Amino acid sequence: MVLSADDQLDIASLLKRYVVALDRFGERDIATILSVFTEDATFSGPSGVFVGHDGIREWASRNHATNQIRHIVSNLDVEGSDDRAELRAYFVVVGTETAVGDATVATSYLHQVGTYRCDAKRTAAGWRLSSRHVQLDGTAT
Repeated sequence: MVLSADDQLDIASLLKRYVVALDRFGERDIATILSVFTEDATFSGPSGVFVGHDGIREWASRNHATNQIRHIVSNLDVEGSDDRAELRAYFVVVGTETAVGDATVATSYLHQVGTYRCDAKRTAAGWRLSSRHVQLDGTAT
């Protein structure tokens, strides 16, 4: 069975919830980050490979940025059938430094550019990501 439009939207929404939870300034929303993944998910990218909720929690608890970041996700493509799907998307991360001294406006910069490749599966609780891989095309210098 081909994925319905509702299934495709549910899967794409997992990525949206994930990046919004990452972008909370000061403290990430780890509970929301974990809620989009299966208990045994594999999470990989330039910072290493992390397995399961414990591994993802370890990664998410790290201090990744001292400034505000915003993920911009585009070109989402969801394909699959029955209870399995693949999600691919491009992302851009914009960083914003806190205004310093007499400055009234903060400075923003391109932090990262890359691709997300995720596998999703239907669970009793709905669609969840069973893997997430980040490929960086570039980072701020």
